[in-house]
Amino acid sequence: MYAETDWRLTEDGAGPLRFGMTLTEVARIAGPLSSREEQGSDCEHRVATRAPKNLILMFNDERLVRIDVGQPDVHDDHGMHVGSKEDEILHTYRDRKIAVSPHPYLDEDGHYVTVFGRKPDRRLVFETEKGVVTSFRTGLNGPAQFIEGCL
Repeated sequence: MYAETDWRLTEDGAGPLRFGMTLTEVARIAGPLSSREEQGSDCEHRVATRAPKNLILMFNDERLVRIDVGQPDVHDDHGMHVGSKEDEILHTYRDRKIAVSPHPYLDEDGHYVTVFGRKPDRRLVFETEKGVVTSFRTGLNGPAQFIEGCL
C-alpha cells in the first residue's frame, strides 16, 4: 500500500497512476477497482482499494482520463487541496496559463479555476465556493473539463 504523500495529483496522474493506463494496469498497481459505471456510456468512475478512497478515477474506453478529489487529505504537487484559497491557487500557478470562469451552479459565489498543463492536453481544475476550493481534478483536456462526471 502507498503512503498518502505518494498520491499527490499532477498533470500526469496521481501517485503511480498515469493517464492512458488501462483498467488492468491501474488495478495491478492500485488494487481491485470498485465500479460506478455510467449507464449507456464508455465512461465510468471507479475507486481503487489501495489508493485513497476519495480518489475517483474516471475511465473512458477503459483508459484512465481523469482523477477527482473531494476531501482535504489529498494534495496536488504544489500543496493545493480542498480547503485551499482561490488566491493561493492563482499565486502558486502564476507562471502558468490560468482561466477563471463562473461555476455553473453557484452564480457569483463560485468559480472554476483551470490551470493549463505544461503538456497541452492536460488540465487541473479547481472548483471554488466563496474563494475556497471545494473539489479539484486533473486529467486530459476534455474529461478534466466535464462538469457532470462523464458529461
